[in-house]
Amino acid sequence: MSVPLLTIAEAIQKADRSYLFEDYTKQALAVLQALKEQGYTVVPRRATEAMLEAGEKAILPGKMHPKDHVRWVYDAMVASGEKERPSQRAEAEKA
Repeated sequence: MSVPLLTIAEAIQKADRSYLFEDYTKQALAVLQALKEQGYTVVPRRATEAMLEAGEKAILPGKMHPKDHVRWVYDAMVASGEKERPSQRAEAEKA
């Protein structure tokens, strides 16, 4: 189970203090899907090494409007963060 999925599932479990022991994975997956449908994703707060490398590779030579440049780099870093394994994200958050 991924770190964001587990985190969301635990938050749902803590919020719902019912006496039944339930698996909150279904609700957590629904939350992640709803976020995705609205154009959101879950990435670590601090960029991982892979994300930094993706951002560095996205820097294009030549003249580019600063806002476009930042958007290009950001998109590359977020896409890289989405592909990482949970253990890589956990390491980045410890740093």
